Amino acid sequence: MYLPSGCVPAGVVEEMKPMAESGNLIEIRGLTKSYPGVTALDSVDFTVQQGETHVLVGENGAGKTTLVKVLCGATKPDSFETFRFNGHATELKSPQDAIKLGVAAIQQQFSLVEQMTVAENIFLGREFSSGLRPVDRDAMERKAREILSTMGVDINPKSLVSRLDMSHQQVVEISKALSQEPRLLIMDEPTSGLTREETFRLFEIIKKLKERGITILYISHRLEEVFEVGDRVTVLRNGRKVHEGRLAETSHAQLTQHIIGRELGRRYPKQDLDHGEVILSLQRIGNSATKPQLHEISFDVRTGEIVALYGILGCGKDELGDTLFGRAPATEGSIMIDGREVSIRTPSDAIRYGMGYLTANRHEEGLVELMSLRTNLSLPSLEAQFSHFGRLDEKREHQVAQKYMTDLQLHAPHTEIQTRNLSGGNQQKVVFGKWLLTQARLLILNEPTKGIDVGSKVQMFELMTQAAKRGAAVVFMTAEAEEAFEMGDQILVMRNGRVAARYERRQIVENQVSLDEVLRVATAREADETVAQQAAGTT
Repeated sequence: MYLPSGCVPAGVVEEMKPMAESGNLIEIRGLTKSYPGVTALDSVDFTVQQGETHVLVGENGAGKTTLVKVLCGATKPDSFETFRFNGHATELKSPQDAIKLGVAAIQQQFSLVEQMTVAENIFLGREFSSGLRPVDRDAMERKAREILSTMGVDINPKSLVSRLDMSHQQVVEISKALSQEPRLLIMDEPTSGLTREETFRLFEIIKKLKERGITILYISHRLEEVFEVGDRVTVLRNGRKVHEGRLAETSHAQLTQHIIGRELGRRYPKQDLDHGEVILSLQRIGNSATKPQLHEISFDVRTGEIVALYGILGCGKDELGDTLFGRAPATEGSIMIDGREVSIRTPSDAIRYGMGYLTANRHEEGLVELMSLRTNLSLPSLEAQFSHFGRLDEKREHQVAQKYMTDLQLHAPHTEIQTRNLSGGNQQKVVFGKWLLTQARLLILNEPTKGIDVGSKVQMFELMTQAAKRGAAVVFMTAEAEEAFEMGDQILVMRNGRVAARYERRQIVENQVSLDEVLRVATAREADETVAQQAAGTT
């Protein structure tokens, strides 16, 4: 998606001249933004120089998205000391303010209408008109061709977007942004759906944009491409800026350390537990109905064991969670529970076999936010534990909710509070607690620490460890390498719908594998597949 736009005068392409290459385009000091229970940005200083490609990196929850929203005028900061754009003090109160200053953003999810032409997409909502023609398609196609030619690509403006490959659709998104004559172009994970060849093509386009003086803010998890495309880098961690510098003077290992914060030492409460019998065994699981598709995924999970699935956005771990829980049934392979092959076609099937699933999006899928804490906790267990001859036993439901408030360390005034009024960490505990209440033997936890503060993260991992101690098997999915590294008995690295590497706890304890290596495997591309697998011991 790109920012809503006002009309751009005809002839804008010819008028776009290279801008100054020195000085700061953006200068921010002391930027702070908080949400209930979370400080997203904590007194952040952020500077972007004219004409550079500035890379913004950090793990999920580091504050990248909030900073970008502030720059786009979509989020108003709580406070700041200095906010200058092109040398002038400013305050962005809306996306329109950002557009007027020349800020355009290309988000990871494309906003193209596939059954419209390239030109129609570029000028959607800003169509040209002339005389009696309410929409002058000829003029739009001419301008679209001019914009496309400045990037050195040959795309027919009359082509339907549905007929373009991913890289050319990306070019159309960039063209939409360029039609606004931006000074600052924000690119959020622009290569997530591209092949290596398509990525190289995008990098060439970025070089051409830089030659025209356009400043680029580039957000990515892929550290290899960060060094290929960037001039300087800013690293955010837990809402704070922890590093800013030239990439030419920064090593891959140093950047990894800044992102992960290994100097903080061990943050999470990992305990070595005895593992029992195999509860879950996946044998060459595939799913052709998901995007990305899943291919030949095999692993076992034992009682008392925590298996961490790590990967960046789009790696397939979300889809694997949905497959295991019957939300997107597997199309290939076998799922074995207690040594017996089972068919899991619906979430009801999964629950019957003793599974619980904490989804990545608690607001849309994990909670009924207008209902009480008590009701949310008991929902999956109503029939099994709280129904007596068809009538709800509210007294018992209330007693159990009170007990779980204590056990989960839920900070809430009473059990009847609507869950929408809880902090993010407490909301996540409710979602976790409802599956503990079902006495699930297999917990599938997708991003259980997403969007919660560090203290709540530690508490979530303590709950996970307690569940494993009681004999549950845990499949834990995360986009944060350090979480997987510190909590997993096994670590499976996913990429492109496959398990790209697997590590045992022993390898980590004996320092046979580093975080840097795990990140390299997670962000490697197709051409690096064999090298990455050899490094991870999977070939």
